Amino acid sequence: MVYGLVYLGFALLDGAGHAWLVWALFALYGLYSGFTDGVEKALISDLAPRELRAAAIGLHGTLVGIGLFPASFIAGQLWTAIGPASPFYFGGGMGLLAGLGLLLVL
Repeated sequence: MVYGLVYLGFALLDGAGHAWLVWALFALYGLYSGFTDGVEKALISDLAPRELRAAAIGLHGTLVGIGLFPASFIAGQLWTAIGPASPFYFGGGMGLLAGLGLLLVL
């Protein structure tokens, strides 16, 4: 949910006079990354068999990297076709939907 809210925050900025808010959003995004990146790897380590832990963590990194390509491509297309705020609206909406999905599953 934090990811989605930060991205929506970036989408809503109009640029003028909001430098402090940009820094606050980047700081919040940094906290989000710090709190989640290690947890993902720990979960993978817990779920993978002992002899396959390193391979599982490597596969996770590979899949995240592969997923970033279409995400970046879609963001570029939205930016070009609609405007600079559109990838942030899209990312924020997807982040909030993912958060709601997790709430339903957990």
